Amino acid sequence: MSTMDDPADVLPVSILDELCAHVTGFALIGSFARDYWVHGVAGLAPGALTLDVDITILVGSMEEYRSG
Repeated sequence: MSTMDDPADVLPVSILDELCAHVTGFALIGSFARDYWVHGVAGLAPGALTLDVDITILVGSMEEYRSG
């Protein structure tokens, strides 16, 4: 089993910055988000490596979703 040495190697901060510049309501979700916050931010022991990144985007209404 591999471990995550540095979450920024998998998802560079520049990508998050770019996403923030274009999307106002989003969140990292799933096991990568857990590893990013637990290991990368809090500095706790790393978990199993995951290379998929799940992102959810807030949409205000079905009308907004359909028009987008």
